[in-house]
This record gives sequence, structure tokens and C-alpha cells, in this order.
Amino acid sequence: MQSRNSFTPRGTITTAHAALTNAQRYRPTVSILVPGEYVEVELKNDYNEFLEIISHVVGDDADSNVLQLYASRGKNDDYTHMVTLTFTVGTMIVRGGTKLYHDTLTLAEVDAAFETAISASAINDIAKLWINTNGYSKLLFIASTLGSTSVTVETASVAREGLPVVA
Repeated sequence: MQSRNSFTPRGTITTAHAALTNAQRYRPTVSILVPGEYVEVELKNDYNEFLEIISHVVGDDADSNVLQLYASRGKNDDYTHMVTLTFTVGTMIVRGGTKLYHDTLTLAEVDAAFETAISASAINDIAKLWINTNGYSKLLFIASTLGSTSVTVETASVAREGLPVVA
């Protein structure tokens, strides 16, 4: 059993899929996605916590991967688009294996209802996203551009009262 604040692998995306249209965001109809096209995260702790997100790949240095992040409040809620995440792969090896961490991250189209912060671009370190889950209990990651063979998403619950200050 992992500690509450450990990073937990949530799933791996192996196939790119276009961003969801507005008509496709009703949660039960997200079944248009097939395994390998998405990672769905169900938050079992306090939904009002901040979440720290990292990702790593089977791929090469400088690969670019674009993830669309959506959130819903429950099984009958629609997904809302939170943010577009553009990651670039570095050369830092994941836990002594062969996968590589993303080392830079930029955000676009951030929904103002969610507070976000990213680690400063750190060449060959781990790019991190902190997000206020804002009461949402489900997150959905889709790779709209997949430059690597696969992207694995990991999350850690962060008990804090605000976003970290990052330079």
C-alpha cells in the first residue's frame, strides 16, 4: 500500500485521440474512447485538495506530447476542459529504468475556475503541474498529440492551503 502522498501511476496512453467536442463530454458517452486513448483518475481522497501531476514516457529526448485535461464532478456530470498541457521529454531516467520524464511543461487554455502552477522549466529534471481540483472528483487525460510511444500519468495528493510558489 502506498502512502497518501506518494506518486501513484494512474495509467498509460498509447494512442492519440482528438480533443473531445462539446457533444462528446457527457460522461457516459466518453465510451467513444478505447483503452490506450485516455487515462481516467477517480479522486478518492478529499476532492478539494491540490493534486501534483507528473508524467513520463517510452520515447526519446525532445519528443513533444500534448495532453488535454478534463474534469467532472461525478458519474452523471459532463466533463469540462481544464487545460491543455504541452510536455517535452528530457533525459532524466525514471527510477533507474528506461523511461524518461517530461522535463518542460507549458499550459494553454486554462479554465479560470481551476488554480494551476507549473515547475519552472528545468532541463532534464521532472516537470510538475499542481492543480486545485476545485471539488471535481474525476479527471480525464487525452493525448491529442503523441510524439512518444506512450505517456504514463502519475498523481500525488497534496494537502496544502494554496499553490506552491514557483520561480
